[in-house]
Amino acid sequence: MCLWSRALVLLGLLAMVPGSAYAQATLAGVVKDTSGAVLPGVTVEAASPALIERTRSAVTDGTGQYQIVDLRPGAYTVTFTLSGFKTVKREGVAISGAGAITINGELSVGGVTETVVVQGETPVVDVQTTRHQAVLENKTINELPIARGYGALLAAVPTLQGAGASSSSSVNPSFFTVHGGPANEGTVQLDGLNVGAAFNGGGVSGNAYDTANAQEMQLVLSGALGEAETGGPRLNIVPQTGGNTFKGTIFGTGAGRWAQASNLDDKLRSQGVTEAAGLIKLWDVSGALGGPIKRDKLWFFARRWVGRSSGTSCGSLPTIATRGTIPTSPGCTRTSTPAIRVIGIMRQIPPSRRERPLRKRSPRCD
Repeated sequence: MCLWSRALVLLGLLAMVPGSAYAQATLAGVVKDTSGAVLPGVTVEAASPALIERTRSAVTDGTGQYQIVDLRPGAYTVTFTLSGFKTVKREGVAISGAGAITINGELSVGGVTETVVVQGETPVVDVQTTRHQAVLENKTINELPIARGYGALLAAVPTLQGAGASSSSSVNPSFFTVHGGPANEGTVQLDGLNVGAAFNGGGVSGNAYDTANAQEMQLVLSGALGEAETGGPRLNIVPQTGGNTFKGTIFGTGAGRWAQASNLDDKLRSQGVTEAAGLIKLWDVSGALGGPIKRDKLWFFARRWVGRSSGTSCGSLPTIATRGTIPTSPGCTRTSTPAIRVIGIMRQIPPSRRERPLRKRSPRCD
């Protein structure tokens, strides 16, 4: 009983911790009237199903400027409201990456109940910072015909060096850099929190990150300024966090001897090669589920992955200089990795509820 009580206390403490170390996009701009004069005191709201609290808002300052920070990727509706002016609503604003997206507003005189709906393309160039970034969305991550490790996915980003497309199931660290910098300068983050060990100024690790269920992968290639630990590239894997509806995915893949051919013939056998290098077994199965524990209050997202691989690797054939010598042993070894099981859980709570203190309890545990 005492063990259960301590477990509940631990869960309560975890609930007070902020949902994540956010490194998300910022919505910013200037609001003016039809004559070009700036408008202070305008209420700007950004609404999206991607936000657990549904809406975040800000008020323009004396220069007509506003900022709404830490917006998760998704489609937003931005609304500008001021007494004595018509309400302006801009729909379909696509938020992604970690930069500043400029959405300006222009209000005309009229009643607040009158609404002007504006549609247009979301700006793709960050004109407010010097940050140079690239974004791989979930659709792109899952459609690329390469391994699901982050190192293989980085090969899709121009100017990056060190990463390469691969079908390997290995989760070994993938060092990367940009613009000819030190090879180990790249840093890996999970929702803005560094998760790699330091390698002489960089930070990667051999952990198997859940890229398949990432909402997007954000890469800051240069211009990160003061918030960066190093001058190298920074990869931020943004996980999914559930929602007000239940949804999930199931993924499976496998290969074995049946999926490959062999070039072993009588000539090779006469040289002592009795077995060719190849794959014996490879399988990868995963499932994910997200949804509400309490709508608009508490979400969850959980994922389980199980995988295993085994194969044979062989020494090289005799070279031209030693071709007359027949090797006495083919030099083949069998390698196998045990089944790997990874369970991940991500929860998100509204910002207003993250710092709520725990209630004091009277029972004691001896």
